[in-house]
Amino acid sequence: MYVHTYISFLHTFLCRKSMNEGRYQKSFCYRGRPIIDIITTVEGNLKSIDATKRGCDANPTSALVCFSFKACFKLIPSVVSHGNQIRIKYRIEAEPRRKFHRVYFDGVKETETPNIVEKNIILQWEAIKSFECSTEVVYLKEKSDIQNPINFKLTYTLIQKEPIMPEEGEDLPDVSFYPILNQQEASKNFQATFMKNCGADDICQTELQFQVDFNLSKENGKLVLYLGEENLNMTLTVKNNREPAFEAKLYVSHPAPVSYIGQKSTKGGDIVCTPENNRLVICELGHPFIGEAEIQLRFSPRVHDVENSLSFEIWANT
Repeated sequence: MYVHTYISFLHTFLCRKSMNEGRYQKSFCYRGRPIIDIITTVEGNLKSIDATKRGCDANPTSALVCFSFKACFKLIPSVVSHGNQIRIKYRIEAEPRRKFHRVYFDGVKETETPNIVEKNIILQWEAIKSFECSTEVVYLKEKSDIQNPINFKLTYTLIQKEPIMPEEGEDLPDVSFYPILNQQEASKNFQATFMKNCGADDICQTELQFQVDFNLSKENGKLVLYLGEENLNMTLTVKNNREPAFEAKLYVSHPAPVSYIGQKSTKGGDIVCTPENNRLVICELGHPFIGEAEIQLRFSPRVHDVENSLSFEIWANT
């Protein structure tokens, strides 16, 4: 990924004279401080990050998924002056618009803002033909949402002392040493995306199907629950016939006279089913869900509350 910003230079000098009753002449000089623009790039492979693979080139032994990029800065030739240097402070914030952040930066995990990194960097006038870069390593702590990119915001400011107003008769400070940063280009947005195996358009086309079976006897083609039965088991077979399904869930709405006990067994994936309330069970099918899975749910019917029929509603989405 390559993001760049171009920079400009401005320096003004304006003098005016005024007369006081024809006796005294005063000169007023207005000096404009130079305006600096900086070429900024973000370098690194920030596309199709594999969220199933632990570690990264910057930290191969990491137990978490990670990736890295370089934040690079360069002065343009038009601002070269006096052979000195410019110091800037840059700030990169991950997911500035999200309340809960999926990532943290290396070195700031234990801080109050682990999704924000700040560093100082020096830009030398004599090295205007090359970039000054700093490497940032990012760790993915939450993999439940990898269909949405991780957005970053890069900002930077100049580090310098403000000029001091001289006393009368003293030399004026050289404004070339006190430049102003062009704020129009002092901010950049970029993002990292994950590998989803969802075709050229990167949009997953899924097709979820499921089948339901109960461990009940049949009479005249209808399922029958006899008085005295303490367990009611439901077997759900779920298939995804197309591309990976992210945040895929299966919902089972059951009648009030039936209480959910738990999962009896699962096949084909790490599936977790939990009661949302006393009428609804939600099963997390996987992230992403691919292929086929089988879930067996256990219910306990309260026989004295059972009426003539029991109705279950089952649906799935992604």
